[in-house]
Amino acid sequence: MLRYLPFLVEFALLVFCLIDCIQTDSFRVRNLPRPLWVLLIVLLPLIGPIAWLVAGRPPRDTATSRVPWPSTGTAEVALPQDVCDQVYAEDGYEASVSNLAQVSLNSDTVFGDDGGAGQLATVSGDVASGYAVSLAVGIDTTTTPTGGGVSGGGAPGGPPPGNP
Repeated sequence: MLRYLPFLVEFALLVFCLIDCIQTDSFRVRNLPRPLWVLLIVLLPLIGPIAWLVAGRPPRDTATSRVPWPSTGTAEVALPQDVCDQVYAEDGYEASVSNLAQVSLNSDTVFGDDGGAGQLATVSGDVASGYAVSLAVGIDTTTTPTGGGVSGGGAPGGPPPGNP
C-alpha cells in the first residue's frame, strides 16, 4: 500500500493546485496568464503544481484578511480646493463651477462631520499630465465585525477598472 503513496500525494497536489488556480482571480495570478498555469499544472503533474505554488499563486495577505470591513472610516476622498479649481477651470465643467462654489468640506454631507480632515488627499500633477492622489488611512483593528463581510479575504472580486 505504501508504494501508492507517492502517486496519491502527487495526485492530491495536482487537484489542490488546479482548483486553487481556477478559483484565483485572474488579475491576482502571478507571472503567467491563468489558462497557461492550468495547462502547466495538468501537463506537468509534479513540476506544474510546485511551480504554481512557488511562482504563480498570489501571496496570501493575512494582515488584511483579519481586519473588519470597513476598517478605515474612509469611503470617500476629498481633494484640495486649489486642485478642484484647476480642474473646473477646464472646458466642459462650466455647470460644475457653481455647484463647487456652494459647497465646502465643512458643509458637505459626506465630509461635514470632520471637515474632510480624515479624507483630504495629497495631490500632485496637473490638468495636462494628470493627477496622482494619495491618502494616508489609519486602520481600526479594534472594531468588532457586526455582520456582512467581503468574500475572498477582502480582495476585490474582479479585475481593476480598465483592465481586461
